[in-house]
Amino acid sequence: YLSTEVSPQQTQRMALQQHLTYNTWSTWFYSNLLSMVRLPDSFGLIFAICDGHNASNCLDQAFIEKNTVRVGAHSYNHSFMEYNLTWNGYQISYEFASVALNHSYSNLYAQLRLLSSGNS
Repeated sequence: YLSTEVSPQQTQRMALQQHLTYNTWSTWFYSNLLSMVRLPDSFGLIFAICDGHNASNCLDQAFIEKNTVRVGAHSYNHSFMEYNLTWNGYQISYEFASVALNHSYSNLYAQLRLLSSGNS
């Protein structure tokens, strides 16, 4: 039968999901590790890594299955994540941190570091 009431288990599940996703930046768009999405707004940013010798040669999608991506440290609440990527002879570390300022705003910090280059 259909009911308009929500079970206690579903209420608990919804509260947990809201707590984990409210005002949070993360790699919610799981098919691209260079994208960050803010929930619940569904606002996204895509970061691109470009070759300094050829500006038209850029990587704007990173997949664990297709690129050499190693997942590093992650916090349980998605406030920090780290990846290491190998692309075109470059080894790159990139980190994202999300800091909630209040219930309406959060800042996203990104750091990309060149660890080594096949050209050096």
